Amino acid sequence: MGNRDIVPTYQEVQPRAARYVTGRHNSTVKAVRLQLDNLTHAGVIWNPYEAHRITRPFESITLFSGFIRLGASMHRHMPERVLRQYGYEQTVPRSPTTIDSADMSVIDERWLHFAEHLVTGMVAATSASACVGDYMVWYRSVSHPYILPSGEEGRPSVLPHQHCHNLDEGGRPTPSQQEHACSVSHLVHIYPLFIYHDVFNVIV
Repeated sequence: MGNRDIVPTYQEVQPRAARYVTGRHNSTVKAVRLQLDNLTHAGVIWNPYEAHRITRPFESITLFSGFIRLGASMHRHMPERVLRQYGYEQTVPRSPTTIDSADMSVIDERWLHFAEHLVTGMVAATSASACVGDYMVWYRSVSHPYILPSGEEGRPSVLPHQHCHNLDEGGRPTPSQQEHACSVSHLVHIYPLFIYHDVFNVIV
């Protein structure tokens, strides 16, 4: 990542997404789609908030799963769909339709008792892109990994090796795991909240 990707006036007290130059003003839709099609798991910053926790400590209410609202605007908030953003192993998430629509009074009541509606049972990730063994099978069945119509030849694979947790005797990821976990894509810095919205369906 070069310095040109970082907003020079960014301060740690600001939201993390404000750190990066968007660059949207000089990118065409086709160019962005091509960049997304060329993105692999090794180029994603899976936990963009990890280094920001000193400034903005993690609060359990972030793991609230259900409808949240601002005024009359209501949206599903499902952190279980992006567990890797929190440093946890990604599991196959429930469908958004399992969260029943409710009136504002019910939504407010659930929010006031948020501790009863938190995602639980997570497993700490052993690598940045860790997921359960059947996650990628589910992902390929519900998602469209590539945007531009083209043949499979020459495309980067969206099937990572992150579900194979190979650790050395000290409990550290093996070099192959570290390679997948530490690579950084320029695209993710440009579009940190725009990657495969069908999977990253969460308000953060």
